[in-house]
Formats: sequence, C-alpha cells, structure tokens
Amino acid sequence: MMGQQADKPDPDTHPCYWLKEDDGSMILIPGCWSRANHPDHCSCDVSGSRIERERAKRRAAEARAERLAEKLFDARAELDSTRLYARHWLKVLRAQGIDPSKHNPK
Repeated sequence: MMGQQADKPDPDTHPCYWLKEDDGSMILIPGCWSRANHPDHCSCDVSGSRIERERAKRRAAEARAERLAEKLFDARAELDSTRLYARHWLKVLRAQGIDPSKHNPK
C-alpha cells in the first residue's frame, strides 16, 4: 500500500518532526522547505526542537562565560591597583627611614 506510514506524523499537519532511532538517538526530519534548505530555519515552527534548545543553552553559557571573564579582568585590575598602592607606601616608609618589616600594624 502506498502512502504514509502509520508511525509518522502527517506531513500536512506536522511538516518537521523528530524520528527516534533504535539506539535512542533523535533525528530531526525536515518537512518544510526552509529547514530542508537551511537547517537553522524552520517555517513550520516545530515546538520543543532540541537543536534550538541546545543553541539557547549554548548562548546562555557563552554570555555567562563572557560576564565571568569581565569580572576576572576587573578583579585583576583591582589587584594590580592594590599592589601599586602597597609599593607606593613601601617606598614612602623607606624614604622616611622606617623599616616596613617592623612597621606592620595588626
């Protein structure tokens, strides 16, 4: 008998769909021309698409990594500033004849 297989969705109502393989992997079967010509675009808007969810997770992770890199840069700059401040006062103390190792208030 020719026609659609019973286990596949009707391409007129669900153009793109996920197919589960025997090994458990999922394959997105493109049904719309947009998805067939460019895998990133879908004109039928398949809900719950794993590809889009994973891309969104990746974008969020990249944004978080960028924010953390900025915080690290700021922390390093503050540390460098603190070191310069400490060096300056060590020079001032030495110029006044004070031994910095003996002048360590606790």
